[in-house]
Amino acid sequence: MLVFEISAIIKINEDGITYLDNNGNEQFIDFHECRRNWAEHVNTSGQYITWDGEPIKNIAEADTTCVGKRDWFSAKPYYEFFTKPIVRFEIIPKRKLWEIFNRRWVHRYYPQFHAVQTKIDELGWTTFDMG
Repeated sequence: MLVFEISAIIKINEDGITYLDNNGNEQFIDFHECRRNWAEHVNTSGQYITWDGEPIKNIAEADTTCVGKRDWFSAKPYYEFFTKPIVRFEIIPKRKLWEIFNRRWVHRYYPQFHAVQTKIDELGWTTFDMG
């Protein structure tokens, strides 16, 4: 898995995400590839479930718009895209002293996190919500 800060994302368009790697080079995540990998992963892992508790299985690539997963409630909120290897974009919170024992820091970062999902949704893609 490759991990980057969410601020490494340069742009999101209908084909995918352009971001800067750790060497400052532009890289591209192809949403069509992610969708294909997502369908393959879901069909073989059985780890994703529907709202009614049934595992998702036998999903055709053409029947999904999912390109990854996200978790706002993780200690480091993230998006993961189903590239090979998986690419993760994290928010690495910088907590103030009085925020060590609570999660008030999350309010500073939510707009940045939510903006990524909003753009992905506007373009007709989705990410699976892990929390």
